[in-house]
Amino acid sequence: MPEDPTPDPSTARAVIDHAGVSVADLERSERFYRQVLGFTMVEDRFAFPEHDLKGVVLSNAQGARVELFERKGSV
Repeated sequence: MPEDPTPDPSTARAVIDHAGVSVADLERSERFYRQVLGFTMVEDRFAFPEHDLKGVVLSNAQGARVELFERKGSV
């Protein structure tokens, strides 16, 4: 008989991959997250010029990840 794919509620837990944060100044915000909050590893940098959007994905030693993104006109 096939195994029941329904998760056991007593052991199930939610896992968050990363948090996304819209920022007004990407360079300034990245500096703050790196120097003050300890997000020292750069996992990815990206830009979508056609949408006036750029960003960076940072992580820390504990595995937390944050995506900072700046869109033209963000405050």
